[in-house]
Amino acid sequence: MTTTLVSAAARPAATPQARRIPLADRAAAQHTGRIPGALDRITTAADNVPSASTFQSAL
Repeated sequence: MTTTLVSAAARPAATPQARRIPLADRAAAQHTGRIPGALDRITTAADNVPSASTFQSAL
């Protein structure tokens, strides 16, 4: 089997599945405390996740 490299420019761009909110609007919403649920799940620290320094010390 031969693999072929394909330039990313040659591939069609994916179409967005939902309406995109402009970056400035998203930043303003975050600044006022209105954070989307998905982003909140990513950025909220969980109790069972060690800090970076704890993780590095364990190495």
